Amino acid sequence: MKILSAYKIFVGHKSNRKADEIGVAMQKASASAEEFGVSFEWLGTYIATVSEKTRQAPEVIGTAINSIMARMHSIKKTGFNEEDATQINDVAKALNTLGIELLDEQNNWRSMSDIMLEIAEQWDTLDNKQKSYISTTMAGTKQQNTFLALMNDMAKGAEGGSRAFELYAGAMSAAGTAAQKYGVYMESVEAAQGRFKASLEELYSLLD
Repeated sequence: MKILSAYKIFVGHKSNRKADEIGVAMQKASASAEEFGVSFEWLGTYIATVSEKTRQAPEVIGTAINSIMARMHSIKKTGFNEEDATQINDVAKALNTLGIELLDEQNNWRSMSDIMLEIAEQWDTLDNKQKSYISTTMAGTKQQNTFLALMNDMAKGAEGGSRAFELYAGAMSAAGTAAQKYGVYMESVEAAQGRFKASLEELYSLLD
């Protein structure tokens, strides 16, 4: 929780959004995102980036990201999405046009964050028709603009000024620093407990 708090504060500050807003937005999508291998660093980055680009509240974007993940969950569970009848084969086919696999060698769904990165790498090589096809298949008509906003930014890459990559790199650094400090704290607590235990044992020996 300490690591997550540090991360939310960092992303909120860097994206000009309050940490609490980012936290609320992440809560809306965290469970479904975790199912598809999206870490809380990437989830918060997606939310902050799209919110910044579209000027929509983080909570709105959190709901949109959750809708996209819920769509994927429906397709994964039943083989199709009831809203627009998109089938798992449709998603796989759309990704295959970019040479991207939906499933791994064990026939399990690959991490969605990895798939998003691979889409972003090719995004600027696609024409508008292809972009619309991929975004609609992946996110559905209602959340197409959310997906487009994210891909348009991520396509710039780390070297090209992508806010998503900037936030993600900073978030990983913040989380790493928090984890390191927390580890030092736990080590000190463990050492203190060890000293206390040794003192008790010495006391007991004297009483005997």
